[in-house]
Amino acid sequence: MNHHRQAKEDVSGTDRSILAQIVAFEDMSFSDLKKQYRSLYGKEPPSRCRKQTIARLAYRLQEIAYGGLSEKSRERLVAICEAQGMPGKEKPRSKERRGAPVPGTKLIREYLGEWHEVVVLEKGFQYRDGVYRSLSAIAKEITGTHTSGPAFFGTKKNRSKNE
Repeated sequence: MNHHRQAKEDVSGTDRSILAQIVAFEDMSFSDLKKQYRSLYGKEPPSRCRKQTIARLAYRLQEIAYGGLSEKSRERLVAICEAQGMPGKEKPRSKERRGAPVPGTKLIREYLGEWHEVVVLEKGFQYRDGVYRSLSAIAKEITGTHTSGPAFFGTKKNRSKNE
């Protein structure tokens, strides 16, 4: 059996979908690539380089589909860079973003038989046609009462007393 064909058969539907989206980037105009970047990252692309923008989009799609680096991995990379005297120490997450899902994450919740989808942006959250400053504002919009947004969407973490 041809190894290339066998590899193709081993690819899951999600993998094919991600790969198809990445391949499609090559045929997109730079204007469309920037729109896609804003959609996935919630901000303007930092580069005017088409190749770099495609690479960042490909990484982001895979990060959303398969998960990003764990906190432990990030810390390990920073430690390696520091040990080698290399710049690039990661900026600490701002207080308001600490513990929040990374931009691009989709939060999906069923409430009273209706599904609600929220996309985490760099600054805020997109729900339906609006951008909200907090998950709690969206939870209130959905339930009609004041409710903890992180608790409603299942992103609230139990913090230890030392934090």
